[in-house]
Order: sequence, then C-alpha cells, then structure tokens
Amino acid sequence: SCHRRSHQMSSYDWWRDAIVARIQLVRQSSNLKKRLLIALGGVTSFCVLRYVFWKIYNRLKGYPDGPLGAIPFLGCLPSFGGTPFAFLAHSGATYGALTYFPLLLSNNVLISDPIVLRQLYKAEKLLDRPHHYSRFVAELAVVNGAKWELRRRLMMKTVMNLANSAFVLSKVQQTITDYIEPIMDEQHVKGGALWFPRHFAAHIAFNNVWSAVFGMPLALDDPFIPKFVQAVDTFFAGGSVNLLLGLTHNFTNPRLLDPLKWHITFKNGVAIDLLVEAWMNTHGFVVDQERNLLSRRDGNPRPGETDLLYIDVLIEAVHEAQLTVADAMSDLELVAEAATDTTSNSSEYMFLLLAKHPEIQEMVYDELQAAMKKNGLKTFEFRILTELHVFRAFIYEGLRISTVTPSGALPRIAHRDVQIEVDGKQRFIPKGTLCHANTYYMHKFLDWNNNNQALKEANNEIHLEYWLDADKKFKMNENFVLFGVGRRDCVGQSLAMRALYAIFGLMMCKYKFVAPNNDPACIEIQQTIRIVANIEPPVGIRVQKR
Repeated sequence: SCHRRSHQMSSYDWWRDAIVARIQLVRQSSNLKKRLLIALGGVTSFCVLRYVFWKIYNRLKGYPDGPLGAIPFLGCLPSFGGTPFAFLAHSGATYGALTYFPLLLSNNVLISDPIVLRQLYKAEKLLDRPHHYSRFVAELAVVNGAKWELRRRLMMKTVMNLANSAFVLSKVQQTITDYIEPIMDEQHVKGGALWFPRHFAAHIAFNNVWSAVFGMPLALDDPFIPKFVQAVDTFFAGGSVNLLLGLTHNFTNPRLLDPLKWHITFKNGVAIDLLVEAWMNTHGFVVDQERNLLSRRDGNPRPGETDLLYIDVLIEAVHEAQLTVADAMSDLELVAEAATDTTSNSSEYMFLLLAKHPEIQEMVYDELQAAMKKNGLKTFEFRILTELHVFRAFIYEGLRISTVTPSGALPRIAHRDVQIEVDGKQRFIPKGTLCHANTYYMHKFLDWNNNNQALKEANNEIHLEYWLDADKKFKMNENFVLFGVGRRDCVGQSLAMRALYAIFGLMMCKYKFVAPNNDPACIEIQQTIRIVANIEPPVGIRVQKR
C-alpha cells in the first residue's frame, strides 16, 4: 500500500513539474517574442529614421534623388552587384536623368540621359578616373592628367594611321580566308554542325587587334590564342569583382585588401604578362621589365612594313624614356584585352541577330550586292561604305542592342563640385562622387523615335530607322553613347568600327546565317555582366553558303 502511494505521488509530481515547466516555457517564449518584436521595432525605426534623414539631407544639399538601399551601411551594393541589369533599368525609370546612390563607402551618380551625359563629360570636362588598379602598374584606362594625355596620344598614332588605310580590311580578310572559311565550309556548311559564333568572333577580333599591335595574324589552331582568350576571360571575371570591391571602399586601396586583390585579379594580370612576354620573346622581340628593355630583336621594323604598328610606337616611347617597359606592356595588353572582348561579344550578338531577323539580313545583303555590282567589285571594300546606308545602320543598331558595356565599363570621378540644371532644377554633384554612364538604359529603355520617352520593356528589336534620315541615308544618332563621350571616349573606336565593317561586309557576302529548324523565335539571347556583357549560355545557329 505504501509502495502504491509512493508511486502515485511520483507520477503526480512528474505531471506537476511538467505542467509548471511548460507554463514557464510559454512565459519565456512570450518574453522572447516581445524582445524580438522590440528589437525588430528598433531596427525598423532606425531604418526609417535613417531613410528620412538622408532623404532630407540630400534634398537640402540639392543632390539628385536616388535609392539608399534596404540594408544600412551596405547601401545599394546587393542590388547593384547582384542584379545589375535590373538596377540600371529601375534607376533610370524611377529617378530619371541622374540617380544618386551609396555603395558602402562611396557615393555614386548614375547618368541615364545622353544630353546630361554630354553636359557632364564634355561641357563640365569630367575626365578623371578613380585610382582603380587591376595590375601592379596603372594602365592607360585609369591614369589621369599628363600621363593619360601622353599615353592616349601614343595610342592615337596607331589608330589614326591604321584606320585611314586598308590595313584592317586586309587583316580581317586574311583571317577569314586562311583560317575561318575552310573550317566553316567543312564543318558547318557541309557537315551541318551548329555554328557558335563566339569562338570564331573571338579569333577574328583577336587577330584584328594583334595585327594592329604586331602586324601578324595567327592561325586558328595557334595554341597561343585559346590561352590568351581564356586568360582574358578569367582576368575580366575577376576584374568585375575587383571593380565592385573598389567601389565599396571608394578606391582608397587599403593595404588590408591586397591579398584578396591578388587572388581576384592581380595574379591573372601577371599570368597575362608572362604569356605575352613569352610570345614576344619567341617572335622577334626582346622584353625584360626588370632591365627595362623593349625592342625588336633585329633592332629595326620588319622589312617592307609601312603601317605604324603600336609595338613600334611603344618601343620608341621606351627608348625616349617617355614610358617604362612596365607601362608599355600594361597598355599593350589592355588594348589587346579590351578590343578582343568587346569586339568579339558585339560580333557574336550581331551574328545571332542576323539569324533571328532573316528579313533584315536579306535587306543588308541585297544592299551589299547592289553596291559591289555597281562598283565592279567581287569582294567587299571600304570605298563603298558611303553607299551602304542600311548596312551601317545594322552595325550601329547591333551595337545598340548588344550594349556590351552596360554601365560604361569604368566610372569617372568628380574632382570638384559640379552643379548642373536637369529638367529645370539645379542638381549638385559633390566632389569625390563616382559617375557611371547608364548606357544600358539609354540604349534600351528610351524611345529614340519619340523624344526619348521612357519604355516599360527593354527594346531589343531592330530599328534601322534610328540611323536613317528621311531620304533613307545613314545618319549618326546622338543617343548612341557606347564608346563614351568627350575627350576620354574609347581611343580605339575607329579601329573597332572598321573591324566590324570588315567582318560583316566579308562574312555576309559569303554566308547566310539561319536559325535552327528555321525558327527565329527559338533564338534567345541572354547576357551576364563581367565589366563587359557576355552571352550566356552560348547560342548556336546554322550556316549556308551564299
């Protein structure tokens, strides 16, 4: 009996203790919820007060309107870095010509109107770039002042000389005839394999710039080309992260970040240095950065070479102590990297546009054939360009739609306070602000046929009329800003345009580009940003001989 009472009491105690513990847990949970709600309320209040404070402060200062970002201190970094296309489109549509926004330690302005862009970059002469380093030596793209003037002038010597000659056309024609056409005919015309323009466009673009630098195109199967193109892809992939990192600390370049920057991009730059130097040292040049040596092995330009090659301009500048070999190599590699990446990505996109819009392709082809027949030509030549209005319109329209530098590649920095009028209101851009050209929005979300009214969707359709006047003659459109504006525009744009004219003038006369299964709607072109916009995933099309 006593044992039974004892067991009953222990059962009762267990249930009592369990109920008490449950009640206490509920009370504690209720207190925890209260604490969480209080903390959440505090955070929300802080965010609201922060938002109100900075909105009022920016308004009083006359700064352009813009987002502050959902997360304090980070600013707009998650959206700017994570979904850049959406951020660029939303900023232009919501805030208009100027968008003022923070990225951690930097203040930024996004310029979404071509008139305002010209006002800032040309009239106000915002030329300088922040101290953004992707190599141990600052290249042409990021130096300022007298150094930039000198190095740009050296590059322009080659650009002006080659752009005014048949050099580009002859080198592109040699590349297509000797290396591209045999493979195209065998594998893609006869064999019927899908043609992915990326590899071929990269080879043509590479050979074009390599010829401008060294005067010698390389074979399609030359092992140096895939090594270089892969190294450039890796460099730009890391470069986009490095650029975003620089924006977060306002390009103050703290030494604490050196190991990270080495891993992200500097080691890739060194890899390209070694790759190019090794090629040059086995192809008639002497390169030694430690001893500051740069020359042709025989001491003279190649026999019969009449074109002013970039390498010879750089050799002369090193010998005259205007540049160090490290400076010369960084500029040489920058030109090769940037020209290869931008021209190849633009070309790839335009080949796909031809297959996606067969009626436009035939219109351009018919104009080419008519002009060649009229001038007694069997192959495309630059001298008929003035008669090719639809052809030039297509090239520029392809550049507009592809927009391979959606935010102007590299920002500029306001080294002084700038005040301009926008939509009848005075706007103040403070010293130290980083300025980005919203090329993506200006090219794709402004209706060029309707006084630049905002569009709700990205304009990816071909509009040849943007580039043709009332008489169907070619005209430039002032909304086009892909190459930048002002004195710091793209130094190689004339060579790039000549290359594109040559590529499509020659290739379109030889081949017809067709969508798989003759279904243009199946061609879907998607881009990702790595400083330069790339097509991902690659798209294949069919090729037919003309």
